[in-house]
Amino acid sequence: MFRKAHLLVSLALSWVVLSAPAQADDYPSRPITLIAPYAAGGGFDGVARILGEAMGRNLGQRVIVQNTEGAGGSIGARAGARATADGYTLLLHHPGMVTAPLLMKNVQFDPMQSYEFVGLFLYSPALLVGRTNLPANTIQELVEYMKTHKDKVTIASAGVGSGTDLCAMLLEQAAGQTITHVQYRGAGPAMIDVEAGRVDLLCETPFALVPHIRSGGVKPFVVSGDKMIDGLPDVPLARNVGLGALDLGVTWYGLYAPAKTPAPVIDRLSQALQAAVQDPAVLDRTRRLEMTAYKPNEATPAGLKKQLQLQTERLGEVFHKAGIKPQ
Repeated sequence: MFRKAHLLVSLALSWVVLSAPAQADDYPSRPITLIAPYAAGGGFDGVARILGEAMGRNLGQRVIVQNTEGAGGSIGARAGARATADGYTLLLHHPGMVTAPLLMKNVQFDPMQSYEFVGLFLYSPALLVGRTNLPANTIQELVEYMKTHKDKVTIASAGVGSGTDLCAMLLEQAAGQTITHVQYRGAGPAMIDVEAGRVDLLCETPFALVPHIRSGGVKPFVVSGDKMIDGLPDVPLARNVGLGALDLGVTWYGLYAPAKTPAPVIDRLSQALQAAVQDPAVLDRTRRLEMTAYKPNEATPAGLKKQLQLQTERLGEVFHKAGIKPQ
């Protein structure tokens, strides 16, 4: 009887060991899936692939980007929250993580509760441009033009809650003026109409806009963030011209794992992320994309949590002022 009981105990202990969550000493032992909640081929997809390649080099396993688009990034975010909490499915997201719950009642994920935070990766400023035949040529002249033309001034948006739409709301609040939002299915069609002179303004990432500026298709007014754009020395920082609220329009990318992913695995992932933001190959590619890597001490769970809390509070105020409620 004793031997039989001993055998049962041994088998039970073996099952516990085999079924225990992955630990840092054997993680990762197979490829990792990185959910990108937007379509392949776009700017977000490019950032995800840069991250996947860099972390793969450090982790010694492939990091495979899985594009799970739809509902403004919420379908991918939901998939990331529901994945097995073993470190083999991760989620990369941008401010859509914050704006989705402010716009939709039933997103089925909680930014603060559904995930473990790994850290911050990259950020990109927002650049405001306008049609070439717009009478204003500087940001100061543009604000005056907005005052005299009231809500006749139009700004293109790639959809409610998108980065372009958020930037438009921030511009309205910073300038104290109303602007008419013209909705498009994406930034590409929006740019076509701005270049054609059918819409006055567009706010997007520098990577998407700089080629159009250099070709003479649009003219720049102001850039958010804390860094001037290389090659555009006459474009001022928003904070230096009284439009500091536009800094909330900076696009930042954070890395998440499902809630209850083991702490040793999160630590290993955060170490790989910290290596990625210092990787010369990453820094070279992001520099050419007019993006900036976060510092290693920000590529941490605490860094991402702080950013998420701050953005949730501040963007909540922006949406409240704009009269936007979850639908």
